[in-house]
Amino acid sequence: MVKKKASKKHISSAMKDLEDALLSTNSKNTKKTNTISKRKKDENVLLLTDIIELSPYKDMNFKLITMKKNISNIIKSDIKNWIKNNMSSITDESIKKSLNTLKYNKK
Repeated sequence: MVKKKASKKHISSAMKDLEDALLSTNSKNTKKTNTISKRKKDENVLLLTDIIELSPYKDMNFKLITMKKNISNIIKSDIKNWIKNNMSSITDESIKKSLNTLKYNKK
């Protein structure tokens, strides 16, 4: 078992040590070391402008683009609704015509 009094003393002394270390400027932990790094210049540098193509939407008006997309979505939904409502009558007529041609071909 751990004694409460002993552990409180250890915690308070550890906190004081930490506070002293943070406040002192000569502490080894707070010193910053400046390392001198030699940078090598690469001769074969690949520029991103050589790879990336310019966007066709760069100079376009985004409101116009969104309006075109909204219009195309409305038109697509209208076409789907028309096909759903009228396809049965169109297929019925085409089936009747094909059956009639089969009847005439048999005779």
